[in-house]
Amino acid sequence: MINGSYLFGKPIFKGQIRITDAAKSKTESASLAEGTSDASGNFTATLDLQKEHESLHETMAQFADLDFIASFTDPISRRTEQSRFSIRISRQPIHVYAIPAPDAIYISTSYADGTPAATIGQIEFVTGKLPFQTNRLGIGKAMPPQGLQSLNITATDSSGLSGTKSQSFWLSHRRRVQLESAKTLHSPGQSVRVKVTSTTGTTLQTLLINAISNDQFVTSKVVQLVNGKAEVDFPYQPEFQRLVTFVAWLPGQTEASEVGRTTVAFRDTSGLSLTIAPNRPTYKPGDQAKIQFQVNTQAGKPVDSALAVAVVDQAVLEQSRNESEFGSTYWLRCRECHYQGETEISGLRIEDLFRLPAATFNSPDMDLLAEALLAGLNVSLDSRRSESIAEPPQFASVQEQLKQLSLALNKHYENTLTFPQQRSSLDSILSATKLDLSDPWGVPYRVHYGYEGPNHVLSIHSAGPDKTHGTIDDFRAGEIRKPYFKKTEALIGSALKELLDLPATVAELEAHLANHGLLLKTTRDAWGTPVRPRVSSNFNIRHVDLNSAGPDKQFDSEDDVTLAHYSGPYFQAEEAKIRKALAAAPTPPESRDEFIALLERADLRVESLLDSWGNPYQLTSHIRSRYQDRVIYTNRQVYRGQPIRISNIIPVTERFIRFAIHSNGPDKHLNTRDDFDVFYIDIVIQQTSSSGSQPTTRVQQSGPGMIIGRITDATDAAVARTTVSLLQQGKVLSTLHSNALGEYQFHALPEGTYTIEASQNGFAMTQVTGIPVQAAATTEVDIQLAVGTIFETVEVSSTAPMLQTSAAAASGPSPATSTPRLRNYFPETLLWLPEAFTGSSGTYTTSIKLADSITSWKVAAFASSLDGLTA
Repeated sequence: MINGSYLFGKPIFKGQIRITDAAKSKTESASLAEGTSDASGNFTATLDLQKEHESLHETMAQFADLDFIASFTDPISRRTEQSRFSIRISRQPIHVYAIPAPDAIYISTSYADGTPAATIGQIEFVTGKLPFQTNRLGIGKAMPPQGLQSLNITATDSSGLSGTKSQSFWLSHRRRVQLESAKTLHSPGQSVRVKVTSTTGTTLQTLLINAISNDQFVTSKVVQLVNGKAEVDFPYQPEFQRLVTFVAWLPGQTEASEVGRTTVAFRDTSGLSLTIAPNRPTYKPGDQAKIQFQVNTQAGKPVDSALAVAVVDQAVLEQSRNESEFGSTYWLRCRECHYQGETEISGLRIEDLFRLPAATFNSPDMDLLAEALLAGLNVSLDSRRSESIAEPPQFASVQEQLKQLSLALNKHYENTLTFPQQRSSLDSILSATKLDLSDPWGVPYRVHYGYEGPNHVLSIHSAGPDKTHGTIDDFRAGEIRKPYFKKTEALIGSALKELLDLPATVAELEAHLANHGLLLKTTRDAWGTPVRPRVSSNFNIRHVDLNSAGPDKQFDSEDDVTLAHYSGPYFQAEEAKIRKALAAAPTPPESRDEFIALLERADLRVESLLDSWGNPYQLTSHIRSRYQDRVIYTNRQVYRGQPIRISNIIPVTERFIRFAIHSNGPDKHLNTRDDFDVFYIDIVIQQTSSSGSQPTTRVQQSGPGMIIGRITDATDAAVARTTVSLLQQGKVLSTLHSNALGEYQFHALPEGTYTIEASQNGFAMTQVTGIPVQAAATTEVDIQLAVGTIFETVEVSSTAPMLQTSAAAASGPSPATSTPRLRNYFPETLLWLPEAFTGSSGTYTTSIKLADSITSWKVAAFASSLDGLTA
């Protein structure tokens, strides 16, 4: 029967109805039925589906849902509405499904409309037959023999209706241990009894069974099997929520040692119960409807809660569904649809089990259905959670003990750089604390001391539930690690800080450390092997490593480890001489010859300087220009004052010469990828701004003062290669770049007040003014760069575009001329209450006037309590 009242708002007399096959295209679609509606707006049609039914018998499918389109045209307005509908055809009166599990096969039977069918039947296989029975929920259980089985299943209900199913299964994956719970569905507070049966006879004697909930270890039991069987009770714990999986492990195994499992479900009583009740089941158009909302706990106690309520016209939902089916976007997505691929039996999914009413929850028929749902559940378990694996169980008390122990050892380590190597030294450290090093069963932990890689390792071991060390339920509760070479590393680092450059060779390193009483040849690792020093360079950064041969005492093997690492720039001593010579020069060098003369005054000859790979450095010089419009963001501050962010646009053209001391890198070949400059400096020869050409005069003065500092970003990380300029009275005196540690230095400055500008790509230029310099004194100015645009390059085309004066000729979207009004009319929503409150009674009542057309209204509500529970 077809009726268009929902979509038209009233019954349509003599409406034109046409039914077509939705699977056919528009060009081949032919009417399956046509006619007009009667005075009640109804049209009844009979469809001949004989061919479709015959085609179904030729397939393995048990049923098919055929899709059709009904078109309904109002004879007065000529408005047409369309709707899809489905008709199910079935191959047999009863549908039979087989659900394989590791320890059994579950049989599900239902009628063609999906309602459960209570049946009796049998399973035929090659070597015999096996009877079964499905309960009122249409679920039964059988245990065919192992191996590849071709099963023929027949089920018949009390009225003689029947169905068959043929299917092949590979039933050889039965677990070595079968775990069965006395029941599958539990209420909070109930213990879980697990029956253990070895499928390999009496070869297994001892097992460890873990209880796992929410992927967290909860508790464990050591089980002794007698004649291959045992029963064990797990008392209820608060962590038993929703799904709890019990896993059996073989003793002494570490990986993939699971031999059996079973899962049970606990009823979830933590949420709220929300009921919606209108004062009448039906209404006439224009009636006043009264709706009551009741919010209770799962135990039935009223809850003070907040509500969000919406009442939506069912006709709009129908229209939205039709638009979705006929190509438009469905704007009200289904919130209650089942997820595709999720196991469902008798209309129930796993998620539905937790909210079952108490009476239904305790039904034996429902318990078997839950068992079938959970038997096929692929719970992902991490075997490292078990007690036989290195990862510790998640006991809250154990975690708190480890936290307190770690705090005490960290404090001692920070003060002394030492770590306990035996129980007496550990007890001495803990003497000032009240920490009890006993496990949850009151047995003192065993503490193991050792080394791994560069660390001391202190591991804590529990005897487990049996309170006996050395048994299968022992587990490592946790461990604490600290570098054992830290004190020696600190002493060596302190000695190396005195050097501008890290040593270039191992011999230089050993000689420098020997002058500080540190003999590398007698410095040994945790296994008594002398450490091996190594000096290397990566571009302009030098690295010093002290390596251990590891437990095998053989270098260049897999267990080698670095105990200490130091790095820093080199060529710093030479750079300091160059900077000092630049500061002392009356004018900066502007040619290669002038720069060579300056180096000679600094007692430096490039050809006699060798890089880290034994090759002579090369002096290069290039004249370059920069042409750009700059938008400069400046952080301006008085020395030690608060910075102020300002912006200024300055079109600038700079002409400068760059002097660089160049290395060919490790491959010793010029102009390859590993070439780099160990030092360079830019000397601006001329600057041209929008006001015209302005030759730059660099005033170089000599004096005893110095400005040093470090360039960092907002995270206090060093910013290398930052351009740092020293100015006085608006004139640039010197420009340099910060090293890899972000450090910079200006030497030989006379007394006075200076300004420093620091700029780097990706950061706003920072300017610090009012910096005092005194004779024989060093002023330290650390600069923190803020993220921002340093400059923008503006490209100017050769010809300016013509201005479009005609609005019709303008291209692109039109500019906005006003602010669009917000939508404030929602005819499809009768009621929208984003916030309502029930009070302590848990009750809220509202009244609404219904529309004057034929329709239904869908009520949706969301409730939440103060403690975060929802419904």
